[in-house]
Amino acid sequence: MKNALRLSGWRGGIFARVGQWLAFFLTAMALAAQTLPPLYPEGPEAGRDLARQLRDLQPEENSEWRGTLKVRPKGGQPTGTPVKCQVVRGEGEWRVVYTTSATELRGTEQLSVLHSTNAPNQYLYARAATPTGTNGQPETLTGAAAEVPLAGSDFWLAELGMEFYHWPGQTRRKGEMRRGQPCYVLESVNPTASAGHLARVVTYVEKESGQPILAEAYRAGDKKMFKEFSLGKVSKINGRWVVKNLEITNRETGSKTWLEFDTGSAAETP
Repeated sequence: MKNALRLSGWRGGIFARVGQWLAFFLTAMALAAQTLPPLYPEGPEAGRDLARQLRDLQPEENSEWRGTLKVRPKGGQPTGTPVKCQVVRGEGEWRVVYTTSATELRGTEQLSVLHSTNAPNQYLYARAATPTGTNGQPETLTGAAAEVPLAGSDFWLAELGMEFYHWPGQTRRKGEMRRGQPCYVLESVNPTASAGHLARVVTYVEKESGQPILAEAYRAGDKKMFKEFSLGKVSKINGRWVVKNLEITNRETGSKTWLEFDTGSAAETP
């Protein structure tokens, strides 16, 4: 369909087929291939419409995958944390649950992101105080309070819930070329963000496939890029497109996080 953003049918990957940044990444592996209605010309109306369409997309089935969350600090050696993700559908809502395993340095953590078609995201976050302890009572977080890292990585909880799609400022900019591919450009802005918190996210969605290939995040009051997200290697397994890894670079600290997926672990659950 001309001028429509096609969401390709890959599963088992964090960079979701709905197409954007970190948060959809994990959520969308259960989303079926879909085509969005034709997009408006550039501008705020087009941005709001695109953000709404992406928010409204829901997984058609339950699913589960496993992988390894790897973090490499600037000048240091990478460390790995096993992670499991479950996508569970409900009536008018769906839940994405991330569970990280204990390591020598960190205890287990669990994040549940509740998505709804007519309400803000809810984040239920629990973690163990010690490597040998059990998760404490889950705490409910909303908005900027969810801008905390998962398992010591560069992934923030709010990023995993695609919180920026709920921001009031959404503008579709003129298309640009990125990595040799023509892309739609969506700029999401939170005008009330306080210092140190995310205030602007620019995502580049490849026009032909609808796959996000790059996203840039900025803090409030700072023109320098804070984080850069990039889609890793994609391959076709059993007729479906599967993301093998997602990379995030923290431009302030020089830290890098990447999530490697066990492509054989992606499964549909009843």
